[in-house]
Amino acid sequence: MTDNTPPRLFPEDHATEVLASRCEGEVLQVLDDPERRWLKYRHGALQTALCKARPERLVLPYTQAMASALLFVPDPRRVLILGLGGGAMAHFFLHHFPDVSLTVIEREPQCVDIAHEFFSIPRRHRNLEIITGDARDVAPRLGGKFDLIMLDLFLSHGPPAWLGASDLFDACRARMARQGILSANFWAHPEDEELTCLRGVSAAFGGRLLLIPVSGYRNVVALGFTPGFELDDLPSLRKRARDLSSRIGFDVGKWLEVIGKTNRRDGTRLVI
Repeated sequence: MTDNTPPRLFPEDHATEVLASRCEGEVLQVLDDPERRWLKYRHGALQTALCKARPERLVLPYTQAMASALLFVPDPRRVLILGLGGGAMAHFFLHHFPDVSLTVIEREPQCVDIAHEFFSIPRRHRNLEIITGDARDVAPRLGGKFDLIMLDLFLSHGPPAWLGASDLFDACRARMARQGILSANFWAHPEDEELTCLRGVSAAFGGRLLLIPVSGYRNVVALGFTPGFELDDLPSLRKRARDLSSRIGFDVGKWLEVIGKTNRRDGTRLVI
């Protein structure tokens, strides 16, 4: 979820409106140009953007920041996505990790229908399960453990107010594998130097976080780590970033540099 002003890379005056549908008192739009298709609220936030020729590519910067969690868990077997939108993250994992078991929770049945009809999310796939419901209700009831949880929950004009509490993040932590990671997308108010939006996730993970601010946007991605998670040193992470970049189609090393500059370090190791 990005700021209310869509990136310049999606000029609406050159787009065709493919769909306009009422949702939560707002209008969900599917917009289209020769190269891209995107989902947004007419008077609110951008939800999803896809490259039509290569839907597995992560187009929006914050989605790349979220996926940089793969630096720390490069071969996830079970992935949970909270918030489907148009399905950009689902496309990414199904393409680049063909053996992954992917579970997606989406509150709005309308978004699920839109993702199937307009964004080519498969209705049947052996590795994909889409559950319609509120993440706060569904996540605590899921069975098994997840190596990676991707959380991107937004309403038409920003994150739900309850995202500042620890409840959902407690449930996520309980569903994580021993060496699991949560990657969560937040909005930070420009004047909020204390980053109060992160209080809930910080409480749930005992402060074991790495933060990734997305330059030019209000997005701040928080990576939450399970107790005892051991991070590789920075030289090893840089090598992994090079390998990942060629595999998943964007410069992971750029995001590692942001992580290194933003968070505490002890010599050649990041501190969580």
